[in-house]
Amino acid sequence: MYRFLIFLLAAGATTADTAPPLFVAIPGHAASIDGGLSRGVAFGHADGDADLLVANTTNYPEFLYRNDTDLDFFAARTNGPNALYRNDGNWSFVEQEAGDLSGVRSASSMACWADVDGEDAPDLYVGNLVDSSTVPQSEQRNYFYANQGNFEFVEIRSGHAAGSRAITYGTSATDADNDGDLDLYVANWGNGDQDNVMYKNLSQGRWLTLRLEGSTSNRMAVGASITLVTRYHGQTSRQSRRLNTTTGYASQNEPILHFGLGGAMSVESLSIDWPSRRHDAFSDIGANQHLRIREGDT
Repeated sequence: MYRFLIFLLAAGATTADTAPPLFVAIPGHAASIDGGLSRGVAFGHADGDADLLVANTTNYPEFLYRNDTDLDFFAARTNGPNALYRNDGNWSFVEQEAGDLSGVRSASSMACWADVDGEDAPDLYVGNLVDSSTVPQSEQRNYFYANQGNFEFVEIRSGHAAGSRAITYGTSATDADNDGDLDLYVANWGNGDQDNVMYKNLSQGRWLTLRLEGSTSNRMAVGASITLVTRYHGQTSRQSRRLNTTTGYASQNEPILHFGLGGAMSVESLSIDWPSRRHDAFSDIGANQHLRIREGDT
């Protein structure tokens, strides 16, 4: 039986030989004991904070682990029902009902989080192998789930990217045409007879993108944690991101963070916790901007 092993980054850890270990194993929680022939993992933000999807192959279900304030994760399975897990703290994970996302049997190979519709909640694109003899023919397709908030995901079946029956092994979300929304690039396998596809996003929501540059931290600012707050019609929305370029199986996004702002005209507050542990804060930022922020430039 296969097992995942989860590591907790030790506080104050450095790379010096005399320093405490950088990571501490956490062998007892759900993410460690759920077994599978894993192909990849993807961090996402199902609830506004970072979540993690873990993908497995053949006869193992896929999982999404969610956390209210910290990183969670999601795993994709080749055969078995998909599942969403809520993080109740102290590394305790509980299976969470998630609308159309829950209980789907599919030959899933990867997953990609992206706020495609710009409504300040990351949506989920799941690529499937579509050639598993144990999965019903009606469910052998790629899935696109719109995040409605509060763990409610609704499958979207319209549009070219939704319902593709190609054998998909990778997907990346990026603003390819620099118009503020996230486009999708899907890598397909087949028997050499399936083309890769670029899907242009036609949505027209408000947005903000961030390109971070570390000074004391690593140059690409990988590992930086960003929290953004907006207000629209008296309702406050909070989004969190962790800068991580990889996504799902054998795929990578550009090192730019994209935030859909829904109907908000501006960002009320923006905070960045850099890998160096420096904290920078900003306020009153207009929507529809491509921002570059260097560590320490406040």
